[in-house]
Amino acid sequence: MIGPEQLLREALDARAASVTYGDLRLPLPPSADRSRIRVWYRAAKVAGLLVVLR
Repeated sequence: MIGPEQLLREALDARAASVTYGDLRLPLPPSADRSRIRVWYRAAKVAGLLVVLR
């Protein structure tokens, strides 16, 4: 009988074998546009909290 550890090891090995070089992509640096959106989003959250707390 196969134990749970062996089943887990086999499942992880099968998953690792299914990933190929084509599945991987180069890491992209964060863009300036996304940074600006995050800043505005945070500012809107803070403004909303200030309105609610008043």
